[in-house]
Amino acid sequence: MKVLVFGSKSFDDYPVFTRAMSVALSSCDDGRFFVHTAGPARINSYTAEFMNVTENGLRGRGIKPFFQKVPYPKDPLTLADYDFVAYLSKPVERKLPSVLEAAERKDIDFAVFRY
Repeated sequence: MKVLVFGSKSFDDYPVFTRAMSVALSSCDDGRFFVHTAGPARINSYTAEFMNVTENGLRGRGIKPFFQKVPYPKDPLTLADYDFVAYLSKPVERKLPSVLEAAERKDIDFAVFRY
C-alpha cells in the first residue's frame, strides 16, 4: 500500500495524525506500507516519529514499513499513484488545496482529516 500524507502549515494535532495513519493501515493488505510525506515540516516530523515508533510492531504483524519525504504534489495525476491520500488541516481552513480540488474532479480517492 502506498500512502501520501500532507497538510497545512498550521496543523499541529498528533492524535488526528495517528488516526489518519490508522485509517491507512486498516486497508493495508499487501504486506508493505509505503508512507510518503510531503510536508510541511511538522507533518514530516510526525510521520517520521510514527514510523519509528510503530516499525517493530508492524514488522511483527508481517508488514514491511517504508518512509520517504517527497515534494509537495502540484499535479493531481501524481495522487493517482497512491492507494490512500491524507490531507491534514484545522477546521477553520475550509478551502482545500487546488491539487485536491482537481483530484476530486478526476475521482482520485483522498481523505481530509480536520480537528
